[in-house]
Amino acid sequence: MNDVFILSFTKEEEMLNRLKCNACHKLIKYKDFVYLDMLNSVIHQRCYTPIFDVKDKGIFQEVMKKYPLFEEW
Repeated sequence: MNDVFILSFTKEEEMLNRLKCNACHKLIKYKDFVYLDMLNSVIHQRCYTPIFDVKDKGIFQEVMKKYPLFEEW
């Protein structure tokens, strides 16, 4: 008999399972230090090479709370 498991994610968990760094393409985690650039790209601070101006920086969870673009997730 085959068991079927349905995973239920919150909106934030779903976003974190899809949001990847634009440079290294690894998943962004809440505690990662990131930059948010002028194009609203989220990039790890360790991966960033200056191409666009930085709009904000800090721990992703804190940056996420400041901007309404993350509310729709």
